[in-house]
Amino acid sequence: MDIEATILIRKLIHEYAARGTAFLISSHVLSELQKVMTSVIIINHGRIIINSPMSKFTQEKNPKSKLKTTDIKQTTNLLQQAKIPFDRQDDAVIVDHKDIDKIQKLLFDNEIWIEYLAPTGLTLEQKIVNILRQEQGGDNNEN
Repeated sequence: MDIEATILIRKLIHEYAARGTAFLISSHVLSELQKVMTSVIIINHGRIIINSPMSKFTQEKNPKSKLKTTDIKQTTNLLQQAKIPFDRQDDAVIVDHKDIDKIQKLLFDNEIWIEYLAPTGLTLEQKIVNILRQEQGGDNNEN
């Protein structure tokens, strides 16, 4: 669909859903569906394996954030000294969201400025693929 039609369909779904109409939509374009979904039901081989509100389904158990600073090398040194766990990812670090306040103070006290800070996490598609892999007893390497 073109952009205008997509926006119109999304608007209609929201309007009808607000009036109590439920929609059953099956699609492989999960990023687009996520914009209108209020709950998710995953059916695998005729069996419901997930039936959850989107707010609960997309909730991270241990949310992480991606952080870029004006001096990433010094940032990693400070994090190590403060015993704040992190993973290095190119020119950024991935940290537990719960540590953000401590990290901000640590960086400020050392005159290092935050250039980028955003939550990270699995996409809806990655979550569903992981659930289906677990259901089939497959390996799950994507957190």
